[in-house]
Formats: sequence, structure tokens, C-alpha cells
Amino acid sequence: MGSVPANIHKPTNSTCLNRCHVRAGGSPGGKQRDIDLTMENPPRTLDVHLSASGANLSCLSCHKAKNHRIAGRGNDVRETDLAKKIACADCHGAAPHRDYDLDAHTGRVDCTVYHIPRYARGPNPTETHRDARRAKSDPATLRYEPPRVFASNLVPEYLFRNGDSHFYKFGDPVQLQPNGRLLLTGPLGDIREPSAKRSLLSNPTRPGWGTIRSPGASCR
Repeated sequence: MGSVPANIHKPTNSTCLNRCHVRAGGSPGGKQRDIDLTMENPPRTLDVHLSASGANLSCLSCHKAKNHRIAGRGNDVRETDLAKKIACADCHGAAPHRDYDLDAHTGRVDCTVYHIPRYARGPNPTETHRDARRAKSDPATLRYEPPRVFASNLVPEYLFRNGDSHFYKFGDPVQLQPNGRLLLTGPLGDIREPSAKRSLLSNPTRPGWGTIRSPGASCR
């Protein structure tokens, strides 16, 4: 225990990536889309914010911490540690383009719709399909693993959302959607809500698990 206090430090990009996020879902980029070890110092064309030749920011530049609580939301869209929501406007403002025709859209169109035309653009593909109904024993992991499908350079789906999300809490009554599936997580809102914005969505399919719909969470 004597060495523990000496090793305490603020999280670096490497801490966030290597300790937690790179292998979420079982493989680099598999669950977290473009998040793999390339993000320690990505090329500017992949991530303009983290790149040393771009804004040279860190994970904590946006995901600010307070009392060991981290701002931000995972792609399971559960509630955040902190009440504060992260938005591009936190840094860029509500009228970032200095062009009336472009800035007139920011109230109804999320920045990511224009600035992330594709995802899974890094060296590792992302998971697009997992079928728990066909899980088999894997001697390497000593677990039952479902077959998974991966792909790269994908075009997101788009929908209107209000920034809030549905998350099924285990033990709650099951209410199936019209398609017969249980929605485990998903964004809320529609075009009729004044506060809703057109937003991007990655939508992996997981038969046997219910439906998981994941909003895009970063701008690259």
C-alpha cells in the first residue's frame, strides 16, 4: 500500500483509454466506436480535438471531474455522474460559424450531424451485430460468447432527440415495443418537441438482448 499514494495523479488520455475504454465490449473500438489506442495521439483527420496537430485537448478537457464524478454519458445512455451535460456549444458557443445561414440551424441540428459523417474510421472495426441466442462456450475466455459482426467506416442513422434517454432498469415491468422487442436503452424526443435536435445514432443489433440505440457522443 505504501506505493499507492505516490502513484495517484490526474487521469491522462492513456489512463482513460488503457484502464477502461479501449477494450469495452471486448475489443479496441468494438463498443466505443472510434475509441482505441490511436486516440492517445490521433492524426488531425481522425480527431481534431485530441490530435497534437489540432486542438491538443485531453479527455478531461470536456469530461470534467468534480469530487471524483465525471461529466459525460456512455453509449448505453444512462444518467451521468454529474448533472451537467456536455455539448459542443460549451466551447464553441451557439453561433460558432460567424455565418447567419449556418448558425440558423444550430438550434435544431446537432453539430455531430455535420461533423461526423461517418464513424468507426480508425484502424479497428466496431461491433454492429451480436446474437446472444447463438452463444457458444469459448475455451479462450471460459465464457459463453455470442457471435459478433464488425464493420468500419459506417454512416450513422439520424433522428430527433431532446437530450434525455430511456434506460430499462432490471426488475421494472417489461413493456415491449410494437416490433415485439424490449428497448433496453434509447434516446427520447421527436421532431415535434421545440428543444429536440436532429442527432446522429449508431444502432448495433443484439437479438436476445433487446434493442440498444446509441447516440453519437463526440465530434471528430
